[in-house]
Amino acid sequence: MNARSTPGTHEHFQTSIRESRTLKVTSILERPYVIEKFSPNGKTIYEGFCVDLLDKLAEMLHFDYQLKIVKDNKYGEQINGTDQWDGMIGEILRGDADMAVAPITVTATRLEVIDFTDPFLQLGISMLMRQPGHKSTSSLTRFLYPLSESVWIYSLIATVLTSLIVNLAAVFSQKESAAEFNVLNSVWYLVCISLRAGSGYNCQAGATRFISTVWFTFTLILIAQYTANFAALLTIDRKSMPFHSFEELGNQSDYNFGAILGGSTMQFFKYSRIETFSRLWERMQSASPSVFVKTNHEGVQKVLAEKYVFLMESATLDYQVTQNCNLTRVGNVVLGSNGYSIGLPKGSKWREKLTRQILDLNEKGIILMLKNNWWKKTQTECEEALPSDNQIALGMENVYGLFLLLALGIGIGFLISVLENAYFVMLSKKKVPKKTKLEISVICEDA
Repeated sequence: MNARSTPGTHEHFQTSIRESRTLKVTSILERPYVIEKFSPNGKTIYEGFCVDLLDKLAEMLHFDYQLKIVKDNKYGEQINGTDQWDGMIGEILRGDADMAVAPITVTATRLEVIDFTDPFLQLGISMLMRQPGHKSTSSLTRFLYPLSESVWIYSLIATVLTSLIVNLAAVFSQKESAAEFNVLNSVWYLVCISLRAGSGYNCQAGATRFISTVWFTFTLILIAQYTANFAALLTIDRKSMPFHSFEELGNQSDYNFGAILGGSTMQFFKYSRIETFSRLWERMQSASPSVFVKTNHEGVQKVLAEKYVFLMESATLDYQVTQNCNLTRVGNVVLGSNGYSIGLPKGSKWREKLTRQILDLNEKGIILMLKNNWWKKTQTECEEALPSDNQIALGMENVYGLFLLLALGIGIGFLISVLENAYFVMLSKKKVPKKTKLEISVICEDA
């Protein structure tokens, strides 16, 4: 237990080496890389992916470190085109820090002034946006979603109107009982046909039978479409994305888009010679108010509050998606192939050692294990967003032909009832000659 303080022991030797190799490390507060917390005694402590990685490197390379947060909360950019840099890059250049361990991306301009190790995380540029059509509704009414509100309303109106026509056809027809097929009984009769159940009423006239056949066809097709769409609603995610690529992002005008001011993502679009990305940069630069943000957290909040697409590194984007079920990645397109690396002064003796150790941690899967510890979901289960009516429900444009068929059938049925009534009226007007008592007696005798 006292080996560390006993001269001549191996533990004392390692401890003295570590104390003589205390490095000043700068970083930036960014979840889940570096998170600031306070202990019960009020002391500031840091945790996160980069802190865990730094602990592993310090343990294997036998050094101590003092972690501090960059004062201006910036990654590093040239100040007005001069030789001066701000952020973590500036602290390394001024000698205020021996290394920068943070989600910092290697760029050509940064590589001119400082050295970087091999990346400890691979990434690219992706688009973060709010889930389209998200709305929290009760599952009690979910069975209504296969059909739109207009279809349900028109179906109710069609039921009432058809029952009135059945009642009128029964009134006009001599073969039907108007009392049996009154309005309420007609509604019950049609509902039972829709549910494929027996109603206890049987049509006798040709008009009512024809209308019943048309109604049966109408409800058969409508219920079949409802069943098929309800199965799709339960099993298939049909959220409709307004765009799927950077080209489509530049061609739309509903959503604004931006990135971190002075970050590597902004510089990618700023210096790109590809027409699509140049056009995106022009829109970002000319947008008013500004679409640029200072931190990833600010960008995420802007995505949740507005119609805004945040262009950010894919590794951080994946973390944000796991932490908030209202966020999603747009498509699978990832621009470029870059990574987060440790920044060091030019000619630092630690560059080779850190690079070799990072490669070793990658090969052993330790970095992946550390990442999984912080990229896991904080919510046990995300409530699946119900698609809005215009995304999943069948609208009138899908079923209006059925209603036309029903209207045509009802019209023909009503015409048949009028013709039947006219036919019976014509028969009733014909006079039958009265027979005499003698003729009746003769007929009876013959029988």
